[in-house]
Amino acid sequence: RYEVAKYFTVLFGSSKNKAEDLVKISKIHQIGLDKTLFIGDSISDIAAGKTAGVTTVGITTGYHSRRKLEGSKPDHLICRLEELVDIV
Repeated sequence: RYEVAKYFTVLFGSSKNKAEDLVKISKIHQIGLDKTLFIGDSISDIAAGKTAGVTTVGITTGYHSRRKLEGSKPDHLICRLEELVDIV
């Protein structure tokens, strides 16, 4: 729908320990954490990305409001997936 799949190596859904899974995925695919982007719609997503040491992107179309996401200090904050093109 958004035609952004070409910008991603891996898309990963539901997880019990997102930070740990981010590190695992990075190792499996031999992608440095410094080249990994984690997009989340909640403050716990942003916290997991920061714990894993990856670049975090908060998106305001989901669980938490823009204001709440801003408080978690993601590396980037977007309102629409199309804005990822400017980040990657």
